[in-house]
Amino acid sequence: MTNNDVSKLRSKAADGEAESPSLVEDSSEQNIEKNIHEEESKQITRQISPERKASLLNSPEAVESLPSCVAVRETFATSSTFDGSRPTIFSGWDSPALEKWANKGNFQSYFGEHEQYIKGRDVQPLKDAAGKHCKTSTETLIDSMSKLFSAKNDAANRGEKMKNKDTTKEIDLLFFTNDKENPHFFESLSKDYSPPAPIEKLDVFNNKGFRVFSAMEQGSSHPFHFHDAAWLGQVSGSRLWYFLPPDTPKVKPKVNGCEYLYGSVPLPSGTTACVQEAGEVMYFPSKWLHSTCALEPWSVGIGGQGGSPNVYDQGFEQLLSKHDASEAAQKDKMEECGVFKSEKQTPVKEDNITEKDWKWFDGNLNEYYNKLERDEHEKRDPNVITSYAVHRWMGPEKKTLTHYQLVREAIYEHVIRRFPPSAETVAGDGVALRVFDAGCGLGAGLMWFEQHEPSWELVGHTISEDQYNWIVNDLPEHRFTAYLRTYDEPLGDGGIVTFNAIYSIEAAIHSPNLKTSLTAWSK
Repeated sequence: MTNNDVSKLRSKAADGEAESPSLVEDSSEQNIEKNIHEEESKQITRQISPERKASLLNSPEAVESLPSCVAVRETFATSSTFDGSRPTIFSGWDSPALEKWANKGNFQSYFGEHEQYIKGRDVQPLKDAAGKHCKTSTETLIDSMSKLFSAKNDAANRGEKMKNKDTTKEIDLLFFTNDKENPHFFESLSKDYSPPAPIEKLDVFNNKGFRVFSAMEQGSSHPFHFHDAAWLGQVSGSRLWYFLPPDTPKVKPKVNGCEYLYGSVPLPSGTTACVQEAGEVMYFPSKWLHSTCALEPWSVGIGGQGGSPNVYDQGFEQLLSKHDASEAAQKDKMEECGVFKSEKQTPVKEDNITEKDWKWFDGNLNEYYNKLERDEHEKRDPNVITSYAVHRWMGPEKKTLTHYQLVREAIYEHVIRRFPPSAETVAGDGVALRVFDAGCGLGAGLMWFEQHEPSWELVGHTISEDQYNWIVNDLPEHRFTAYLRTYDEPLGDGGIVTFNAIYSIEAAIHSPNLKTSLTAWSK
């Protein structure tokens, strides 16, 4: 997209007529001419709201140009060739929701009593002081999003950023829910829309998958991620999409997608960009990496996604049809959950926890570590090993990394049979070994050894799905391999014949039968 193209786009956005800055990448000249003709002849006849003039595309901080759009443009009237094989933007979506939901106040009056989770930028529910998921009403959630949006703008004008009370990360609220956790809410929404026929006919959505609702304030974002095929109809505002094709390495670190528009973070190589307007439907196939940025206040979408919410860490308990807490109680809950600073003096509670307050897992080690990871996830920094090396500290310096240093010394003494290097020395001429981490947790040991012994081939097993997802999705690029598998199967499917060394740090205690585990490790 040229600078002139973006100038035209910004001019139309200021007038409330912004079109998506899309260049069709198609080898068929006939299809190209067809799409260009449709773009030139398309008439946008929607009411102009004051928010349209406030699009981030018009921001002085916005970059001068955006990459071309990878999506094909279609209308529902000419979608007979649509097969779901590539990203597509459909225009001409005629849905009652476009009028009924466009006004924030109207939406609150229609659906304001429904219960919602209070979710942060990672789309996970925040936790209250008791460790329970934070909940509120739809009306209060939307009001809090608006309040937070204003507060963040005020902070930005002062050159500051609003931080979560328990972490160093910037606060954000995302109104994102699905019909599995919130069936009553979606039952109400379903009266105002229906999935577009060309998309609903695809096998991945044909009475399968789950439905999603997404509402964001301007400047909010979903960082780069991927999942099964999905569609989203834009009801209000506009949304900037960044895409990377399947099999692209994961984008790390995860950042707010609006930072790419501001130019404060460089775009990953190969990224394409599309702007979706109200009345348009975005579809993309499975495994396309994507990030979004809400260009205007009250950016609302409704859609669907293949697979199950449980796979994407969205399998939460079902919400009630109505949230009955008082307005004051809900305000207190927002403060307790770290969204806003409390104006009250919090009394110091005595530590008198009794057995009835304990959480029992009945031997389900996977769920125990999953919960532990979810509770502590926001406090971890994937670029700082000590933040996820969750062992008991050792030595006079009280360091959790001492475990790895001791294991390294033992391998040098008993396997390599030479004096070990000093604790922080990187082996320059290291001996090539195959080393297995039995119960690798969040991968801290594997990462430490990879940095200090680059010639070692490292493999780790964990039975926690959340720990495995952290290793695969959050950690920086690495060479070691982690498997979601019991450590009683160190050889896996037989890909590795044997290991030169096996270590286990605070994990062997979980073995159902230590003799069985040691026998498996000694093969």
